[in-house]
Amino acid sequence: MFGFLLKRLTQGALVMLTVISILFPLATFSTELPEIIKLAEQGDAKAQYDLGTRYDLGDGVTQDSKLSLFWYRKSAKQHYAEAQNYIGASLADSDGVEQNYKEAIKWFTLAASQGLAMAHYNLGLMHEFGEGTPKDIKKAFIWYRSGAELGSSDAKHQIYVSEYKSYRKHDEVAIELYKEDFKKYKSAAYGGSSSAQIEVAKIIEKGGAFHQGEFQAYVWFRVAMHYGDKDLAVKHSKRLAKLFGPVEIEVAVIERDKIIFQIEEARAKREANLN
Repeated sequence: MFGFLLKRLTQGALVMLTVISILFPLATFSTELPEIIKLAEQGDAKAQYDLGTRYDLGDGVTQDSKLSLFWYRKSAKQHYAEAQNYIGASLADSDGVEQNYKEAIKWFTLAASQGLAMAHYNLGLMHEFGEGTPKDIKKAFIWYRSGAELGSSDAKHQIYVSEYKSYRKHDEVAIELYKEDFKKYKSAAYGGSSSAQIEVAKIIEKGGAFHQGEFQAYVWFRVAMHYGDKDLAVKHSKRLAKLFGPVEIEVAVIERDKIIFQIEEARAKREANLN
């Protein structure tokens, strides 16, 4: 698997096969091998996964790909998410089994349904490269975003690599992905929600379809500082302030004040209507 993995990575193909470096740290071997074997034979899903990893790595046992896959499958059939993800990767990589992308997607989906970030990332890759499913950048983005939200550093990286910056700024896919979130958060932001103001700033900074970039993001972070979410807003404001000179900072303050005036004016109208 390692040789083929390196070829695929060099060619820029299914990066999911970095599963080797990502997946194995999930198996912790605080339990001694005899106890792992005993628990695995008794049907413990985690022990079955750990034993599969032992055979895969040759850790304390003779390396045996067939036995490894045997125990991974047992664990996966008991809904152990990491094992399901590994089976998916094996099917996608034809590692010990015949390559079957559609079957791989099934296992990735099962793992993803349990909130496994890595499986979300892998589904993003399958959709990006059209493996077992029609190529669909929009769906790939959706899976990358959910994987990133669940903590996958690989999904975060996949979102921010250069080609995706281009998608976010110029492609209709980005418009579809961001416009609903932007509309929802902007409405709440103008309602005075500092957390929504921060989300608006983040979306604008990412690019989306809005072409406003860091300056408008900085303005919104300054607005959020006014409305209470100071720690996070100050952190981001300081980060972005380094990009601007004194004149731009002054203009940003003016823009901030305009937005605050609009928010307060709308709030006053709402209160007047209630009275």
